[in-house]
Amino acid sequence: MINITVKNINETLLKLNEVFSHLGETSKNLISLPEPVSITVTDPRQRCLLWPQRMWNPFLAYHYAMWFLSGRKDMFVKMENFEEDGLFNSGVRLRNFDMLGIDALPQYANRSNQLTELLKLLKINTDTSGAVLQLYDYRYDGYFKSTATFVTELNIVFTVRDKNLNMVVISRSNNFLNELCNTDMVRFSILHEFVAANTSLRVGWCTYVMTDLFTVANDRLFSMLQNVKKFSSYEKENLTVRRMIKDKVVWQTELFEYVKEGDNKRYFEPWFDAVMRPLYQAWKEYKNKNFDLALDLAYGIEAEDVRFCAVNWLRRKKESFDLNG
Repeated sequence: MINITVKNINETLLKLNEVFSHLGETSKNLISLPEPVSITVTDPRQRCLLWPQRMWNPFLAYHYAMWFLSGRKDMFVKMENFEEDGLFNSGVRLRNFDMLGIDALPQYANRSNQLTELLKLLKINTDTSGAVLQLYDYRYDGYFKSTATFVTELNIVFTVRDKNLNMVVISRSNNFLNELCNTDMVRFSILHEFVAANTSLRVGWCTYVMTDLFTVANDRLFSMLQNVKKFSSYEKENLTVRRMIKDKVVWQTELFEYVKEGDNKRYFEPWFDAVMRPLYQAWKEYKNKNFDLALDLAYGIEAEDVRFCAVNWLRRKKESFDLNG
């Protein structure tokens, strides 16, 4: 087992680049590590990737995270609109898991919302070892498929120590550049913060355990990363992390509303009205090639780290458009 401890998503990417440079094994078109990997992130709320050349897309990452947490099958905007194809929302199973043995155990017929049951359990007993969310379903994801499964994460386990909520995400495999350090560490850290807020606990550490961590051998990003020794940090940019949830009940109601309605309405919770709403509005103007208006909207995002990444992403896109048309 390869064990790594880092502070946030940025240190994760840099450390994995170092590990892959020393231990990566190439087979066909993949570079993989020879052993399972455990990555403990001590401040998972620092979830914005600050490597400019990566062109990390906060518009995609945060909307995918909201879609995942909502558990809805659809969303007001398709992920393809964010220039990302093939994303499957395993979050549907957080809130509507077709439980095995449901016919034999009818008392559980109304308990397929795993997330609601998990919150109830943690509120009653913080010493429990049964605070587990299951995302993988062998009936759909494994034995009956000849190709890679849609769902790579298997379980999410929560433990409480000294009023800190810790989380372990167990996955069968992961692409560290295009999945783990792109959208995964955003959506899982947002789930982590959501559960902590709804159980009156602090966000503790998060550990990702993967049996197979890999990247594509000819990936342009991986080649670029080889020449990077360090990039910016939350400390260097003087960025703080905004608290996501003000009112627990209103926030969850508006989560469902936002995923369904998007920017077509105003919201009481600042996260949706002052972060997600202008984030999407800036994206819409970018898609219409209205770069100046998109930047004005992005400057209005009231979360420093999200604003920083959105503004810099749009600037680079504008520079590219002005240069190449």
